[in-house]
Amino acid sequence: MLLALFWCTSAEKLLFAKYPEVAGHDTKAAVCSTPAPFYYCIGFRDNVHTFVIFRGLVSNETLPKFMFSSHTVWVYLHGPKRILALCANICDGKDEQIRALKSNTLPDGISPHASMLRCGWHINNRGMHRIFGGATLDWQRAFEKVFWMWQAVETLDALKEMYDWI
Repeated sequence: MLLALFWCTSAEKLLFAKYPEVAGHDTKAAVCSTPAPFYYCIGFRDNVHTFVIFRGLVSNETLPKFMFSSHTVWVYLHGPKRILALCANICDGKDEQIRALKSNTLPDGISPHASMLRCGWHINNRGMHRIFGGATLDWQRAFEKVFWMWQAVETLDALKEMYDWI
């Protein structure tokens, strides 16, 4: 029985070596014919574009699986020195994932200097669904876009461009 399959490319290893400061973590369900969730960890480059740090198919979204991905897989694929340079982990509101990533930031963890942050887009999106039953109207999508751009630390020019769109 396959419990998890994680991988990254050599180009992604080089990018994480250059930009190890921020990592975003998320899972997606039903991305292929298997019922397994797809786990991915992304980084941010100097131009605020993203790149994949590592990805994988996992059998479930439990605390042990998130602990395995953040404590074992990440270290194996990229090495402990790179992860030590991490400044922030960003993830959605999944309690198990938050607990696993927070354990990385403990004084004896693999990234003790990193902070654990919640994703602004997920906070906003889930609030929209809870209050309005969805986020399909133009103003709701524009509001989500503000949070997405804030989360990615966009420049003032990008914000001006977005306000021109609204």
